[in-house]
Amino acid sequence: MRKEFERVSPESVGIPSGVLEELLDALEGSGHTQMHGLIVMRKGKICAEGFWSPFGAAQVHSDHSLSKTYTATAVGICQREGLLSLEQKVIDFFPEDTPEHPSEWLRSVTIRDLLIMGGGFPPEQAGFPKNWISRHLGAEMVHEPGTFWRYDSHGTTLLSAIVEKVTGMSMVDWLAQKLFSVIGIDEKHVLCRKTEDGICIGGGGLFTTAEDNLRLMKLYLDGGVWEGTRILEEKFVHEATTCQLENWNAHAQSPWIYDNRVGYGYQIWMCRPEGSYRADGAFGQFCIVIPSEQLIVSILEAGYNGNQLQSSELHLPEPYKGENRPVYGPQVTLDILFSILLPALRQEALPEDPAAWHHLRERLSRLRIPDPWGDVQPDWTRHLENQKLETADQGISFGPLYGMKQARRIRPQAQTLCMREEKGILLLQFIEDGISRELKADMTGSRQQGILSYESEGEILSKVSCAAWFTKDGILHLSVLWYETEIENVYTFSWNGDLMTIEKRITMGLVGEAFHESGVYRRMQ
Repeated sequence: MRKEFERVSPESVGIPSGVLEELLDALEGSGHTQMHGLIVMRKGKICAEGFWSPFGAAQVHSDHSLSKTYTATAVGICQREGLLSLEQKVIDFFPEDTPEHPSEWLRSVTIRDLLIMGGGFPPEQAGFPKNWISRHLGAEMVHEPGTFWRYDSHGTTLLSAIVEKVTGMSMVDWLAQKLFSVIGIDEKHVLCRKTEDGICIGGGGLFTTAEDNLRLMKLYLDGGVWEGTRILEEKFVHEATTCQLENWNAHAQSPWIYDNRVGYGYQIWMCRPEGSYRADGAFGQFCIVIPSEQLIVSILEAGYNGNQLQSSELHLPEPYKGENRPVYGPQVTLDILFSILLPALRQEALPEDPAAWHHLRERLSRLRIPDPWGDVQPDWTRHLENQKLETADQGISFGPLYGMKQARRIRPQAQTLCMREEKGILLLQFIEDGISRELKADMTGSRQQGILSYESEGEILSKVSCAAWFTKDGILHLSVLWYETEIENVYTFSWNGDLMTIEKRITMGLVGEAFHESGVYRRMQ
């Protein structure tokens, strides 16, 4: 049975409530992130927890590469149970996918090499087709294994494939049996994307909650033991959470990403504060551990990975003000955490401050992501009367865009559309590849939550939160937030006589918008 963590005042664990409010101010005002969730644990007790609606405590969220730490944990459990050794050669698990004449370097790659991102493979290719293992193992190696750090999500997914080989079950099922059931993660809500050949994408396919991630990293903070039950070997935990391979050379071209340059363990990043480390996923899915302070901070966000953004264009916290260089969004979040929270920590309990704690709890209870709309123009809803349309040129897909550009999935285009407004709700019905679907979006300055399923196409995302609004130029805007991830699809609908043009963009937390596709529809007679 899951044992809940004790919830206490920040002061009781040596943190002023006002400092946590200062932390919230900085995160929300950084200009580089849309916050989704935050949990602060100290001395084994949760002292602050908040989620920005529509994201919530029980809602799973894309882990991206934070998945890698779960995969490493699955490997560590297999090691403890004698199912594998970290020194075993990787190709021994995949004889059918190994080249006929493997190179000396390929023959020498071990499980440990993959754990430390030292496999020696060239930059990975996009996607996970059915032949991805043979494709990866067949690539000409560029470094001697164990000597050069290169980020390799396919190498991590090779680890999940090895776990599945030695256990005879999916990696998620293995974790459910050996990890989740012990540390209090509800296996029923964990999602995982799979390769085309059915293997869990251990390099970035998991969806868990902020507290799930906190529980995982508390296991590492506690040396691999959970309430008296040892899950991971002490040696494995030590090696996983200390530098096993230097990675500064791999990030020499991006020196402003400070916390990606201080070393790497077993699918765990080292951080600048001495002895600290983190599980880390794209766009700021963090679970940061500072053992000397008995501190764990779990964060879900959409931190922008901006390209050559200039600090003059955005409101930035120190140390970026006045600097003219590229900025990496999630690094700003880490800087805020280390500069605001860490100096305020006290080993002893502080005097209780009921008023400050009450104010903090009130604020945490009413967090919400920023509204995407400006002035709502209700008079333009007349455009939505009797809107039945069919493709005139090229259609558009209403399915989710997920992941980086090279990994986006192509969705069928909507052949027909039907749009109308009822009591402040936009109803958008469409047919894609013969399947009828419907979106509902609030037009009164709020959001409408619902389900948009592409399960028949193998899509695991389904939860959406939608808003629609007209701007003064008569253009209809539609925001579709897939709130199991940080992806938001933003559409604009513009009319020209009987023709309507739809443009679709993908955003990461309302910053970093990128054009994706457009379509033209004709009013049906």
